[in-house]
Amino acid sequence: MLACVVDAEARLIPVVHVGNNGEISDSLKTETGETDVTGGIALKLKSAVSIVCASGGRLQPLLCSIAGNAFLDACMHGQWQRDTVGTVVVLQH
Repeated sequence: MLACVVDAEARLIPVVHVGNNGEISDSLKTETGETDVTGGIALKLKSAVSIVCASGGRLQPLLCSIAGNAFLDACMHGQWQRDTVGTVVVLQH
């Protein structure tokens, strides 16, 4: 059985701004559960920062759930409902 723990204070962050040096300019707190073998959101965010910096901001990774049509719309059509689907990581100039 899969258990899901939800933090009552957790909220969707629509945009994360990253400087040219790879520093995240937004104040974020991430946690990884004891049994998490995927690295949690922290590893995914680190990968997204690497992508946006390496591309000079041309690529803007979207961190979102793969459940539902929003993921499919983002992948297949490059469109998604901002502020409701996930977090886009952008380079702040």
